[in-house]
Amino acid sequence: MNSRVSIGRVPSFLFLLMLNLWIVMTAIGLVVPILPFYVKSFGASAETLGLLVASYSIMQFLSASFWGRWSDRYGRKPILVIGMMGFCLAEFLFAFAHSLWMLFLSRIVAGLFGTAVMPAAMAYVGDVTTHEERAKGMGLISAAMGLGIVIGPALGGWLSHWGIRVPFFTAGFSALAAVFLTLFFLRESLTKQEIAYNRAQKGRSFFVQICAAAKSCMGPLFIFLLIMSFGLANFQSIFSFYAMDRLHFSAAQIGWIFLWIGLIGVLLQIFALDRLVKRFGQATIVTVSFCIGGVAFLLLIFFHSLWMIVVATGLFSVSNALLRPALNTLVSRMTKEKQGETMGLSNGAVSLGNVIGPIVATQSYNQAFFMPFVIGSIVMFTMPYFVLRWKRKYVIRSK
Repeated sequence: MNSRVSIGRVPSFLFLLMLNLWIVMTAIGLVVPILPFYVKSFGASAETLGLLVASYSIMQFLSASFWGRWSDRYGRKPILVIGMMGFCLAEFLFAFAHSLWMLFLSRIVAGLFGTAVMPAAMAYVGDVTTHEERAKGMGLISAAMGLGIVIGPALGGWLSHWGIRVPFFTAGFSALAAVFLTLFFLRESLTKQEIAYNRAQKGRSFFVQICAAAKSCMGPLFIFLLIMSFGLANFQSIFSFYAMDRLHFSAAQIGWIFLWIGLIGVLLQIFALDRLVKRFGQATIVTVSFCIGGVAFLLLIFFHSLWMIVVATGLFSVSNALLRPALNTLVSRMTKEKQGETMGLSNGAVSLGNVIGPIVATQSYNQAFFMPFVIGSIVMFTMPYFVLRWKRKYVIRSK
């Protein structure tokens, strides 16, 4: 395949990539309202729940680079299919679990194989889109992920009325359907010559890749992705506790706020991201988005009424919705070859932020309720300085 395309209407390949990522993120979201009850049925504590959630992100961090490198060597399509098959297995394993070790095995398998989907899908977009249309492609697959995050918890709560294991069976069968659709309808984006060339290249270990990236223009981009992920995980892991304990919001109000956050993100990525990037450039979008995120964290400290919190969380959603696709587009555009390996490293950085964020948020919240937001604000406000330094050094013109 490997012919560059201009994205007008959503082409079939992009629809299939969006479907795969939507299923994975929806399945992750399905777990959110059910997992505490499911874990409790096995007699597990809150600390065990935290370890269970962390095991998924840790496996993501450890395996993202591996899958990205293999997508360069064997093609995007095989890795997408293998990833969805493994994710399907993990969901069925979770549904059939009868002991705690099976739950951990399921989350480990889900983290290991689910991670294969994202770098392969992003590398696929990098393979087939023009530089001008890449931001739009990245925005659409990010929107699919965001939509999954929005729909997942609500769908999980609804399906649980028919049984606490039903959401996991649903996720498993959905992943299985995606496997067959991808297998039969998605064309490979790399040519046989490109795959042969990539296989002939000497493989590099995970740590060698990290060291090489740190010395290049990509290193700061991975740090920016880590900070973006850290900020989001910080917010997501503590906001519900904060809203319940300090603001006395009901579960329904908290649910509506998360729905509001998700919808803003999806709408921005579908309808506004591409136009903003073409007008201002990715680097400027990243700089402004970090500032917006810092403001949102500060407002969460001082705002207390429902409508004020809606404003603050809306700003946070704007920041996150613009940051991720803009950063991924920069990573893709700066990569001359081995898109899969690079996207694997970028997703590894995101996964590391997903591990660190909740730990910092929960520990600092125990010291003072406002500390997670103070830390988040300081970190976000610091980033524009480094983004501008990076932009000047590498003379990125991304308009």
